[in-house]
Amino acid sequence: MPGVAAVVRDSSPEPEEAPGRFTFPRSRRLVHSHQFQNVYRHRKAERARGRIVACVWAPNGQSVARLGLAVSKRALRRSSARNTFKRLVREHFRLHPPSGMDLIVSCRRDVHSPLDRQAVRLELADLWGRIAP
Repeated sequence: MPGVAAVVRDSSPEPEEAPGRFTFPRSRRLVHSHQFQNVYRHRKAERARGRIVACVWAPNGQSVARLGLAVSKRALRRSSARNTFKRLVREHFRLHPPSGMDLIVSCRRDVHSPLDRQAVRLELADLWGRIAP
């Protein structure tokens, strides 16, 4: 029929099925306040901090690591800076996952906006090196 557009089906996989999809599933996150408190109060909890980033981690008895983010408005005033920081941390966690621990990452209060993304990445790499045994 002239004037009628043909429907062409795309053969690419659906987003749920796409390999290499960059996700951060709920099973890899600390989502409840009691989970955060368990890490902060754990007797084997360790801490490390750099110029920009501070970390607290404790063993969780599982094979996978879970990440919690605690970025206050006091540390990074602008929401875009807070979101950028969290995005950088999640990306680093996804690409370089530690094993068997709960990890809470926060931004230090004396950091000035705008964030230097490369400096954050380098500091995360350094902290991850201290975390891994």
